[in-house]
Amino acid sequence: MDSNVKITFWLFRAKVNSKKMMPVYLRVRNNNEFFTKSTGLYVKEIDWDKKTMRVSGNNPDANSVNSQLDGIKHKILQITNELNIKGKPFTVEMIK
Repeated sequence: MDSNVKITFWLFRAKVNSKKMMPVYLRVRNNNEFFTKSTGLYVKEIDWDKKTMRVSGNNPDANSVNSQLDGIKHKILQITNELNIKGKPFTVEMIK
């Protein structure tokens, strides 16, 4: 079974809150399917590193957000690995 799961995080710039922070969204793509979902995390645009898809800096807030993003990514990869072990085809809806 060949799976091509890609996980990306990005800022939804259209949804700026009153504190000038933007929500971090998650996109999971497998072959030609994808889903997008909010992570529930908010960051300032100036703190976001688009290339690494993480909050830049080494302060407690940045470390907290980055560890939560790592946890989300780890959980998705764990789910896809379990589905791969079963050997059955899966869709992004099954991951969601």
